[in-house]
Amino acid sequence: MTNSLHHHYYALLTGRAVPHTAAKVRYIDTTTHAGLGAPGPLLAKRSKDMFCLGNGSTPEVDLAVRTATVTEFLERHFPIPAPGKSGIPADRHPYFAVRFPVRPSALRPGGSD
Repeated sequence: MTNSLHHHYYALLTGRAVPHTAAKVRYIDTTTHAGLGAPGPLLAKRSKDMFCLGNGSTPEVDLAVRTATVTEFLERHFPIPAPGKSGIPADRHPYFAVRFPVRPSALRPGGSD
């Protein structure tokens, strides 16, 4: 297990996360020409629960082109600045429609404590 995964396991063990067994995911290698074309359909359909924009070890595309393409995609996919970057207090930010603390069972369909 790598260090980057520890927070996922910690959240599950402490009841701050719930498992998702049927997530629709997409990995996009941003260093290839094919990969840089993939964010367009991902943005149009928004049919994935999560995605990873990775960078392979043998880039086909110049760094400046990759940076511009990925930046444009992320700005279009996430048009609302995150708390701390927007000047809006976190408790009034539109990303936080669910007020915390929330028990994990409340996030499951039909779940409540």
